[in-house]
Amino acid sequence: MDWSITILLSLPALIMGLLSVKGYTQNRELKIWLTLGFICVLYIFFFVHGRPFFHLFFIGLLWGLLNSSIQIIFYPTYIANNPNAARGYSKLSEKHNPRLIMLLIGIGTGIATGFVFGAISWIAKKLYFFM
Repeated sequence: MDWSITILLSLPALIMGLLSVKGYTQNRELKIWLTLGFICVLYIFFFVHGRPFFHLFFIGLLWGLLNSSIQIIFYPTYIANNPNAARGYSKLSEKHNPRLIMLLIGIGTGIATGFVFGAISWIAKKLYFFM
């Protein structure tokens, strides 16, 4: 497993986190993440010859951790610039910490994203070798 590639391909999550804190990614976030994911899958497919699933799984996990960490650190600014998120987190009961919920959502989303992208790359590698 090449951790330098994994960490390098995880850095866009920091940029996405900062852009989302400022409110620039509203209504476009899914498209941006899918584009970044497609680029990562292609890079891993063509340039990493061993363990594509694990590379992409850890990239997805780091995406979730890094992005949610940035949003948690700058929580007041994030809430001020993202009215949909502010409405959603305002519905939480008093005993739920919105920052903890953000972290759990980030981890869950990261795991799911990593699993899906890893599975796509793994399947593509298997099909490619059969051709």
